[in-house]
Amino acid sequence: MINKLPSPFVSIICCAIWLATLDPGDARGKEKDWITLDNCRLIPNEANDGDSFHVRANDTEYLVRLYFVDAPETAGISAARLIEQAEYFGVSVPQVIEIGLDAKRFVDAKLSEPFSVVTRLAGGLGRSKVQRIYGFVRTNEGDLGEQLVANGLARIHGTTAPAPGASSSATNAKNSHNWRVKRSDEKSADGA
Repeated sequence: MINKLPSPFVSIICCAIWLATLDPGDARGKEKDWITLDNCRLIPNEANDGDSFHVRANDTEYLVRLYFVDAPETAGISAARLIEQAEYFGVSVPQVIEIGLDAKRFVDAKLSEPFSVVTRLAGGLGRSKVQRIYGFVRTNEGDLGEQLVANGLARIHGTTAPAPGASSSATNAKNSHNWRVKRSDEKSADGA
């Protein structure tokens, strides 16, 4: 005679068998495909800064947060964050705020012409009522994040994702190292 197994135990066994039959990719969830939002326009907004800003793509407004870069804050939102950014850049808190304002002006200038946002529409953190997404921004001069870092207006930091066509975030990390090396070489050549 077969003994009956307790009902919760049977449920657990059935669930384990079902999970074992799944494709591991399904268990992790399929990654969203990259899409390109073309002909984007910057929307003036007092909350815009060097690494997040409001854009219009077709008839939809997004708050885009750049992958892989962190520009200094433009206001005293968090004293601890400003101090941490100031230490990274090797400047005082008022100076790091000025770098943040320079980054904002840089972004305003670079995005004065139409640009593209490459995104998975992954939700970016924040308190905005507008849909906040992470993305790579491509201008006529190349990747905006790379331009910010190369000009000393942002650091490699924050949320990462493999860029479209890259195999992993490690590829981005290698490329970001190249951004820093390139910038150091340029400073050396300028005698800075």
